[in-house]
Amino acid sequence: MQICDARVSDYMQHNPECAVCEYRSQCCGGCRAYAVGTNGLDYLAKDERACHYFKSGWMERKEQLLAELGIKSH
Repeated sequence: MQICDARVSDYMQHNPECAVCEYRSQCCGGCRAYAVGTNGLDYLAKDERACHYFKSGWMERKEQLLAELGIKSH
């Protein structure tokens, strides 16, 4: 039940570097399943793929491509 009831605030407390990240409100810790799959049973571990996606500019690239195609993402 702890996994089902986990809150973003629990994640941020577990990962202080994420609590101050500029992408925290968009990322929210990434995928919990991926984090568990790559970090053992720590369901509050970081999803490193999400960090890479946001910090490497992939979100902006995706938004730009969708705009060029005339597709609204939100």
